[in-house]
Amino acid sequence: MEEKINLLTKNLTIAFEDNGITLSSGRKNLSCFKYADIQTPYFSLIILAGREKNLNRVKKIITAYSALPVIREVIVVGNESQSTDAIAELSDVKFTTNEKLNDPISVSFKKGVCLLSNYSEFSIMVFANREILPKEKMNKFMQMVYAKNIDVAVLVKKGKRTHPIVFSADAVQKIRKIRKEQGLKYFIKKFSKEVAL
Repeated sequence: MEEKINLLTKNLTIAFEDNGITLSSGRKNLSCFKYADIQTPYFSLIILAGREKNLNRVKKIITAYSALPVIREVIVVGNESQSTDAIAELSDVKFTTNEKLNDPISVSFKKGVCLLSNYSEFSIMVFANREILPKEKMNKFMQMVYAKNIDVAVLVKKGKRTHPIVFSADAVQKIRKIRKEQGLKYFIKKFSKEVAL
């Protein structure tokens, strides 16, 4: 059902339609805001960047994946000496720090997990110092994980395990409870499924 409202300035019209909101001047559409597809899954991107000198690499990662609608939030785990200027203009980026850079990966990941939205269905753990997976391959990886409802998915490239690693919301809850000495590597080794593109 469509409803139109005529604005008193410059002959503008706002139309509320089933798929979004459109601002028009006469017959010309000036801008259009599409409603989010509620069927689209909710993936959270957690970038571990504690050992990076600055956040320029993080900005490249976020920019590479910003066009993927399934990535609904970005969380960066950095360190206290990093300036957030590089990512300040990027919208919806949450930033936290890990004080002890020599702590196991699980500690940094848990820091990021603390900032997750309650709507998050899957979390993608990406290491800032590793190769950036092209967005088409990232999209395919996420689709496979979502379609097969995999709890812990490890990307396999040329027969070797690599990153990113995707965790379901259930797996994230289990990770919250693992002890520091057990580590994330143990958890991944025990519960993960390999996904080759």
